[in-house]
Amino acid sequence: MYERADRWFSLTTYEDDARATTVFLEEDLFPSDYLITDLTRQDFRGSKGFSNTQLERTEPGTFQELDIIYLLQRAYTSERIIHGPLKVSDGEELADVVVMGDEVTLLLQAKDSPNTPATLNTTLERKRKKAIGQLKNGLQQLRGAISTIKREGNPALALVDGTPLDIDLAARPLVGVVVVREFFIDNYDEYSTMILKFMDEVGVRVLAFDYNEFEVMTRHCPSEDALLSAFFQISKCAEERRIYPRLRFTDLPPR
Repeated sequence: MYERADRWFSLTTYEDDARATTVFLEEDLFPSDYLITDLTRQDFRGSKGFSNTQLERTEPGTFQELDIIYLLQRAYTSERIIHGPLKVSDGEELADVVVMGDEVTLLLQAKDSPNTPATLNTTLERKRKKAIGQLKNGLQQLRGAISTIKREGNPALALVDGTPLDIDLAARPLVGVVVVREFFIDNYDEYSTMILKFMDEVGVRVLAFDYNEFEVMTRHCPSEDALLSAFFQISKCAEERRIYPRLRFTDLPPR
């Protein structure tokens, strides 16, 4: 039902849009000028000890990275998650999030758009182009991180506050993940071509999700084994069919 509805909306024409009824929501369901301070879930490495969140986001980067870290905490203990490790050599960020798992090391890049009225009113065609651009940029950033690790083996890293990081990035296989704001189901052939070409070039397993799909996946896969199993099923299907599938769960998530 979800895929059919997604496809139906994505295939509407200009004539359909012209006949559509515009609905104006006069009142906010939640106050847009509220700022929420969260003192929980802050024991991952690189945390300030608190985080702020708000509905309207003009600079979404850090907000989305923290949201993704909270999702990863469903599958990994907090001490395995590192937010924004910096390369000591040049002070540049290696990746938005690094997860030191038992089986693999995850390198994750997060790409989001501002959450503002102007962004929400953007045309569907522009949103499609934005999704492709975010995936392209995320893959390019992953390329830099993977190249650094392959070249240096185990580059010296530090947290944002300067605390040295004692981790071994060469100890386990690498898996790259890009999380973007949204994907469109009828563009998966284009997304897949980009990811498969990238994997052939760098020799590392890479997956990409929009935020909603990543949230559902971590809710259904609250352990490293379950999450990697889903990752590998997706990768295997993509390699065989040359297109990435959208994973669907038929059962309710674990309680």
